[in-house]
Amino acid sequence: MSTYIHVGYPKTASTWFYKNFLIFVKNIKVYDRKLIRKCFMEPDAFSFNVDKIKELFETNDKIDRWLSDDILLGRLRLGGVRGFITKEMANRLKLVFPDAKIILFIRNQIDILASAYLQYVKSGGNYGINRFFYSEKYYGKEANRLILLDTDYFLYDKVFEYYFNLFGTENVHIFLYEDLAENPQKFISDFATQFKLEYDENSISFCPENKGYSNFLLFTRRICNIFSYKGPMNKYYIFHIPKFNYLSEYLHDIANKYRIFSGRPDSKKLLGKINVKNFVEFYSRSNNRLKDEFGIKGLKKYNYPL
Repeated sequence: MSTYIHVGYPKTASTWFYKNFLIFVKNIKVYDRKLIRKCFMEPDAFSFNVDKIKELFETNDKIDRWLSDDILLGRLRLGGVRGFITKEMANRLKLVFPDAKIILFIRNQIDILASAYLQYVKSGGNYGINRFFYSEKYYGKEANRLILLDTDYFLYDKVFEYYFNLFGTENVHIFLYEDLAENPQKFISDFATQFKLEYDENSISFCPENKGYSNFLLFTRRICNIFSYKGPMNKYYIFHIPKFNYLSEYLHDIANKYRIFSGRPDSKKLLGKINVKNFVEFYSRSNNRLKDEFGIKGLKKYNYPL
């Protein structure tokens, strides 16, 4: 029996992978995300009990066990909180599952940052793109890095290197989100073959779990978010209308189902030329390490910053 842990990244179809694929695999045991979060995220730094948690994951089943939750790398809105959460979760996983095999999905940082902003607006935020990414101008540098999204979170090479050292290079498997998005059926078929997973393709929905907004809906949702204090801490509101945020979310989700309103904005246009240029420079060194030192293929094909 082997243990496989799918840790993310966020915005790489992690929710879809868990809800629409893993739970339908016949020959593995998949643990509920509620249990994973209770065991690994809820305990503070002084109350994490390795032995107690090991007991909760003990099983007499002779089949492989899988854990899947991108929260194990840190929450998207907070990033890895300067790497503390990301590193601590890796250490906790190693203590409980010392022989585990790690599954990591990554995504072009330009697209993942654009997706993070879309998610921010969907969750109630209304800042513009520059204020969202450069909040230190308004809150101070330390506040930005400790409580808001930190772009360092997507320097993949640091995380990979740490997991390689903890679990061994041969036990860390890295995949590109773009391969999954380009041809989901083929990707899942190849993935299942690699890890000897048995599944019924007819039971799997290949529709995206989280669908982004078009430019129009992005604009209208930002306006609506002005009238509710609900949402992330980095937002503003004029006055609060009770339950207006729920109504806004409901109406935008309905509108998003119609072709006239749907359609994901272009990532580069959404971020803006200057931001794209800055992010390409920021991530190029990290991505070149992935390509040259770690041997990860496909980065150039999918226009990762290099």
